[in-house]
Order: sequence, then C-alpha cells, then structure tokens
Amino acid sequence: MKNKRTSVYIFGFVLLLILLAVLVYLNLITGSTGIKNDLSDPVAYKIIMNIRLPRLLSALILGGGLSVSGFLLQT
Repeated sequence: MKNKRTSVYIFGFVLLLILLAVLVYLNLITGSTGIKNDLSDPVAYKIIMNIRLPRLLSALILGGGLSVSGFLLQT
C-alpha cells in the first residue's frame, strides 16, 4: 500500500516537472514578437534575456513563495 502511494506521488511530481518545462519553453518563445529557436539574432536575445526570462523567474519565485506561505499558514 505504501509503495503504491509513493509511486503515485513520484509520477505526479515528474508529470508536474514535465508540464513546467513545457510551459517555460512556451513562455520564452511565444509573445507579441514570435521568437524562433535561433538566439543569434540580437533582438531576440535581448527580448528573452531582458523581458521574458526575468518575468518568468519572478513568476516562479512568487508562485513558490505563495505556496510556502499558504503551507505555513495552515500549519
């Protein structure tokens, strides 16, 4: 029983990590200006490094902080 529960948790965690990776990729390449996989274009590089990546990292940090604060409030 316990082994089955552990495998379900691991499967869910891996599934969420894969979903996060797909959403990170889509977040970086989609927007009002479409970015191809080629970062040799200086405009695309600046858009990703100065706009999209900081926005993505701040959203990840904020989401993690909100989940930790919710956990702490419940305990």
